[in-house]
Formats: sequence, C-alpha cells, structure tokens
Amino acid sequence: MINKLYMWIHLLTLSRRVFKNYLSSSLQYFIFKRLFPHLNIRVKCRDNSVVSLNVNEYYTLLVNLRIGSVIDYSCRDNVVVLFNDLKIPLRELLEIDPRALLLGWRYNDNGFWELGDIKIKHPSTTVIEVFNFRQYARLKHVEGIIVDIGAGVGDSVIYFILRGAKRVIALEPNVKYYYEMLENIKLNNIEENRVVALNKAANSQTLLELVSNYEITSGVLKIDCEGCEYTVLINTPIETLRHFREIIVEYHGTPQPLVKKLIDSGFKVVVEKPWTFIKDKELIPVGFIHAEIS
Repeated sequence: MINKLYMWIHLLTLSRRVFKNYLSSSLQYFIFKRLFPHLNIRVKCRDNSVVSLNVNEYYTLLVNLRIGSVIDYSCRDNVVVLFNDLKIPLRELLEIDPRALLLGWRYNDNGFWELGDIKIKHPSTTVIEVFNFRQYARLKHVEGIIVDIGAGVGDSVIYFILRGAKRVIALEPNVKYYYEMLENIKLNNIEENRVVALNKAANSQTLLELVSNYEITSGVLKIDCEGCEYTVLINTPIETLRHFREIIVEYHGTPQPLVKKLIDSGFKVVVEKPWTFIKDKELIPVGFIHAEIS
C-alpha cells in the first residue's frame, strides 16, 4: 500500500508539470490501468486545451518527463517538446527507446528518425544497441554473406551492409517487425539484391537450407531470436556450421550447450559475462557468445 501511495505521489508531481487537472488525471490513470485499460484519460493542459490520452500514452509521457528527455507537452497539437527544443508527435514516444533522444537521434518531419546518414522508422532498443553501442563491432569478417536470424526491424541488416557485407539473408518471424524492416531498408537506399528478407522463424533445419540454397562457404552467422538459438545451433550438423567462419549469438539462459556445440564444431569461443532480465518473474541470464573458426 505504501509503495502504491508513493508511486501515485510521484506521478502526481510529474503530471503537475504539464496538466492543470494533474490530480484527477493521475487518479484516472491508476484506476483505468487496473480496471479499465481501454478507457482514455482526459487531460487539460496549461493553455486550457483538452485531449484524451490512453493509459500507455499518459504513462510514457510522464516517464520521459522524469528522465528529462521531454520538457513539455501540448494538448492542442498533441506533440511533446524535447530537451533540445525539437517537437515530435506524442505517438512517437511509444515506439522508441527514450534513450534515443539523448543519444543523438533526431526526428525528421517526413516521419522517420536520423543518426548521421542512418535512417530508421523508430529507434527502438535494438536500434540503439546496434548503432549507438555497436554490439556487432566485434565481428571481423562481414564482407561476405551474413545470415541474420532475428533481424527485427532491420537495424543489424543495415549495419552489416554499411560495413560492406556483400549480401544479408535476414529472417524475422514477427510480421510487424518484418514490414518495418522492409521500410527501413528502403529508407537507407540499400540495393534490393543485397538483402534477402524472409518473414519466417528459424528452426533446426534453417541453417542447412540456407547454406545449400545460397551457396554459403565462408559466411558470418548472427543469431538473436529470444531462445531459438538452442534449437538452431544444437540441431545443425557440424559440417554445416563450419560453412561460417564467425558466429555471434545472444543467448538466453545457460550458454554451456551452445558453447559445447561450437567447440565441438571447431570454433574458438568467447562467452561474455551475462546481464539479466525478468521474464515471468524469473531472472534470465542473457549474454553474447562470439565464435571464430579455429
């Protein structure tokens, strides 16, 4: 009860910065979130204009006010004012990682985000990991064919192409992410023949099929598929894995079965210290395995 009261007071303080009806709107949020998540919260801005926000919009706005990426909100235009005086539609905050605003990404009025020459529809967490934190910079041999399992919105695809990959074969089972990947590829003017985008999940036969269909002999394999890495790697024949000279895998759980398979296949393996995330109230270790053919 004390924690809930503290949270409400905290939200009340934040909402007071942008809403005249901060008391009633924060109460609506707590009630609607638990009992009526489909209902909208009526908010009144300081200029007396009124708009309805859904629960996620309301909460996301306040979170960004708390971390300092947003300094103001206009009900009349339904836009937020960022710390650098740029303005973006409120709906964009629901699609991006808030850190993007602090890491150099800028919103283009044509409906996409930019970081230097890179254009992305929505800079999500994986986009930041790829372009800002450069999590695939450790790969040394990206000039040939890349197999990208779990391509998401195409951030890693674009990254590999920009690093000189001859071709990227990208698998993404999520339909929403898949079509956003296609859009991001077009935004960056990548030649169609350099990317094979497949709306499909990986399974135990995937690498065998791809190696055969695309005549891969010395490729690079990237896997980030939220758990399917065990099915993909462990069930792939050793001779098929050796068609890749370098492999990078984000693992979820224990890395030992993956490490054993890679070592047995003739790879030198480095396992990075994992971090953790919560899934179904359990702490799940997550980390990277980087392997090179020895």
